[in-house]
Amino acid sequence: MGRADLVRVAGHRIRLDAMRAHPERYGRLAATAKTIDGHAYCLCRPEPLRLVIRHRLDRYFLARWPGEGPLHDPSCPFHQPDPALTGRAAYADTAIVDTPTGTTIRFDAPLTSSTAASVSGAQDELGATTSGSGRRTVGLLGLLHYLWEDARLNTWNPGKRRDWGTIAADIGDRIHDCALSGRPLHQVLHVIPPDRPGTRVANLAAFDEFVDRLRGPRDQIRRALVLGELTAVTATRYGVAYTLAHCPKRLFASAPLHERVLRSYGSAFSRAASTHAGRRVGLFLIERSPKGYATVADTAIMLTTGTGYIPCDSSHELVMADALRHADRAFLKPVRYDHVSLVLPDFVLTDTDIATVIEVWGLDSEEYLRRKAIKIAEYERSGTQLIGWCPEDPLPNLAVSTTPFSDSRKSHGP
Repeated sequence: MGRADLVRVAGHRIRLDAMRAHPERYGRLAATAKTIDGHAYCLCRPEPLRLVIRHRLDRYFLARWPGEGPLHDPSCPFHQPDPALTGRAAYADTAIVDTPTGTTIRFDAPLTSSTAASVSGAQDELGATTSGSGRRTVGLLGLLHYLWEDARLNTWNPGKRRDWGTIAADIGDRIHDCALSGRPLHQVLHVIPPDRPGTRVANLAAFDEFVDRLRGPRDQIRRALVLGELTAVTATRYGVAYTLAHCPKRLFASAPLHERVLRSYGSAFSRAASTHAGRRVGLFLIERSPKGYATVADTAIMLTTGTGYIPCDSSHELVMADALRHADRAFLKPVRYDHVSLVLPDFVLTDTDIATVIEVWGLDSEEYLRRKAIKIAEYERSGTQLIGWCPEDPLPNLAVSTTPFSDSRKSHGP
């Protein structure tokens, strides 16, 4: 157990995992700290960092202090990436707001409307940018990346174990302190729970109840969100059906919607992604059909590794992420949120003293080469070490003892 696993509450050093597993045991200490100090402390650094103490469902929980996430050690559960390594920083200040009481997010699709056409219309209007301030609302992909990044699911540390059960638990815990367009996020987002024999009936009932809450007046459309792993797409009479892991009920989408999904998230559906055991995680904006089925109004699909659910933008990144994991490296995968053209590293090593990034060079289009040149110039300017890999070449030696090298091979230059 390192310092990143310890917190101080009312003068007592406590293991964070113990407090998260049994919050009822530490309620009195947390209440004392909240009353006297106003906060707890994280001990991941020699200089303790403040932690917010929140009270929910008669239990106390700790959360990162607003704006201080990047100050924590990269291995700390309260760490947030540097603003330069996340698409979250590209939004306007009002899109995602952290406060001591929780996080508020402005969503770009209405959760209640009078006509189905208002979904796309609201996205066009609310998602527009203002000069110099960035996008004012968060779209489906942005929300999916927020959930992953907030739960630190875009990071990896040696010895880590992560399956869908841990993902559902981590995200489920965090959304209780988040509001989406003024609605408590845990009320409008259903995270598919892991399928276990003892909970199968209860899980099915919870899904049916969630969908049934979308029943409304004839002139009103109610929407909500479902998060799950997409395992199969099958044709139906009216379009397609999405099968989610751990969920016996399918989601139904129109053929035009699915065609748009294939265009927008082609990498996640590619044969190469399947060859490298990639997974597809989807965030689905759903409605309830008159017959009680869950129908998809829109969706965002994220490609991830087969082990650990690490986000990737291509099948080549799947190969690199798995190679880093097998080399026992600690690393971060920056996520763009809704900002497709944002220039970010493919991966960032978090176990080195020198800032080190990994780039998977794949395309040779004019736009890609332009962005590649921007990246290389910025790394040289900042003194960042670069490990570059072209998929047609052997993988570089990624062992911890490796001395990072600058990718300067002229044959692959811009």
